[in-house]
Amino acid sequence: MNTKEVNILFWDDETNFNLERTQSNLGIFDKKSSVYKSINRFWESADVNTALKNIADGESIFVLCHIHINGLKGYEKFKLVLKQYPNIRNNFFYVSSNREAHKQFYEETGENERIFTYSSATEEIEKKQKILTKQELLNNDSQIDLDNTSTNQHFDYAIITALYENEFEAVEKLFDLEKEINTDTYPYRVLKLKESDKRVVACFSTKTGMVEASIIATEMIHKFTPKYILMPGVCGGSEKTKFGSVIIAEKVFLFQKGKLSDLKEEIESGKQLYYEGKDFDKTKVQDSQGNNIDVIIEKFEGELENIDIDTNLVSKLKPKLKEIETKINEPYAENEKIEVQLKPMACSIMVINKEDYFNKNILPKDRDTKAVEMESYGVARAAKIANGGKTKWLIFKSVMDKTQLKNDDYKAKAAYTSAQFLKHLLEMDII
Repeated sequence: MNTKEVNILFWDDETNFNLERTQSNLGIFDKKSSVYKSINRFWESADVNTALKNIADGESIFVLCHIHINGLKGYEKFKLVLKQYPNIRNNFFYVSSNREAHKQFYEETGENERIFTYSSATEEIEKKQKILTKQELLNNDSQIDLDNTSTNQHFDYAIITALYENEFEAVEKLFDLEKEINTDTYPYRVLKLKESDKRVVACFSTKTGMVEASIIATEMIHKFTPKYILMPGVCGGSEKTKFGSVIIAEKVFLFQKGKLSDLKEEIESGKQLYYEGKDFDKTKVQDSQGNNIDVIIEKFEGELENIDIDTNLVSKLKPKLKEIETKINEPYAENEKIEVQLKPMACSIMVINKEDYFNKNILPKDRDTKAVEMESYGVARAAKIANGGKTKWLIFKSVMDKTQLKNDDYKAKAAYTSAQFLKHLLEMDII
């Protein structure tokens, strides 16, 4: 294969890509002697379509993944691309000019046939008799829509998870993959529920948090006009919740929004402070050696924002919750059984791993709150605004930790029970 006819999709972060040695290895500086037709960098699976924009369907494409970025970070991130674009599996090489990275890669993966230096990768590409075109790489003729101006497709159900690992993996096991639809932002999967005629469009975020979730939710609502946007996944739970229990958000609320004020001027003008009911003079605070300490005092005035679940959804869900709970608990021993509850859910802007944080900072906002996570408010807000509330949101996440001494011991169980709730929700025709 003449490499001057090959367009390279190069998996690398921007900083490393712009280094002189990387540019030199890829032959970017000397255009006349460049061995490839074009080199197009991407670093997130969602960037694939952007990298492909200026490449025609019939042009040849080969993917190179730079593995040596902060250890094997390049390789670890690239695994997500292989899951989303399975045809790439036969059309890519790993590359690194660092021999130690080659050794580390082989020791950790056992995979040695696909890893090359930049020059040897070029030689191997030249030897290949068949390299996929853009159309073939994305299976455009039968599976994937690359015309992103309009999908003109409607689905009753749109599903979004915050992560691929555990959360989306547990969901996709319930479905058969029918096709993929790629947009300029995210690739979506059309899935059919096993032993059912129910079809959904599904996606997962590559970053946690409200912003990313709301972007995906908004695009899904506009492109696929779903009746319901569903969000399974994992969450932190209150102290008395059981690991793996499914918390369905009867409302989602922000508890970290508000106004932060420095009280310096107020104190200097004579405002009195109190500590445990006694006068407090901040100018007299000392450390254990008797040294004076300058104390900065701030005041946080919280603003509570919440979005309630649709009342019609509540009337459909409540009569069925115990039945779903029984079905989910079938494989579990008595001491492992979980609960399914319709309760308030808090939405945080950060991961919480602090003792007693839930009790001190979340429960005072709503004593009935059972869960906290990082995406729910963004999804609910998108559903409320994007098409005037026609798409109803339903968020249900399972408890994987208690927001302190965090670990992943119960993450797989939580992802499973949440996905099982989704399964029974659809199989029982509740919505």
